Amino acid sequence: MIKIKALIVEDELNNQELLTNLLKQYCEHVEVCGVAESVSDAVSKIESHSPDIVFLDYQLQGGSGFDVLDAIDNPTFKVIFITGYSEYAIKAFKYAALDYILKPINISELVDAVKRFEPGGKNYSTNYSYLKAQIVQTEKELDKMVIPDKKGYQVVDLNEVIFVQAINSFVKFYLVGGEVIVSTQSLKYYEELLSKDLYFKIHKSYIINIYMVKSVSPGRGGKVLLSGGHGVPIAIRRKPIFLKFLKSRPGL
Repeated sequence: MIKIKALIVEDELNNQELLTNLLKQYCEHVEVCGVAESVSDAVSKIESHSPDIVFLDYQLQGGSGFDVLDAIDNPTFKVIFITGYSEYAIKAFKYAALDYILKPINISELVDAVKRFEPGGKNYSTNYSYLKAQIVQTEKELDKMVIPDKKGYQVVDLNEVIFVQAINSFVKFYLVGGEVIVSTQSLKYYEELLSKDLYFKIHKSYIINIYMVKSVSPGRGGKVLLSGGHGVPIAIRRKPIFLKFLKSRPGL
């Protein structure tokens, strides 16, 4: 198994020791190459150790985790955020396609986050910039999402998504203008994440943007016609619920 170099950036001694011990015990292929307590210390150790993963506390002495990332040009290490932050911030982490661990640290969450590490020096600048822009705002419905695809990461305006389709182990996002983005995440992942006010799952393989609906065919089941000329099937059992949902949205 490939050895992974990890740097821990955490200003609480108890959490430093706990995370170090948990990695040693449950992630034997992870080698902790250093521990930093402040922004300046973290930047220095990232530059000297070139870690593969940085476990980064969101709030640090003399700044935040973003101050660390801002100081690094084109970061190719993966960040796993450590946070005790609000539900809104957790949603922002997910929208940015970034891993996080909640305090107090859960062993299974830690192991799963490490398993998702992919060697190869990806550039995560887009993800970090997006997260910073979202998390510093007041709490509101997020309007953009970072989607992992084969090329890296794409920032998508959620108001421009017509529908989402599951095909085997991949998910396709169909956008206004004809662009299609293929994501490596599951449909279930996006179903849990996307706003229930904007999106509706009309079929086991389809989630649609309700503001893109042009018409609904009569009778049992049938299709929903969407912007761009797309026809999407609707499950028989979902149709009455969907029609009721549409009627409850007078602005449509």
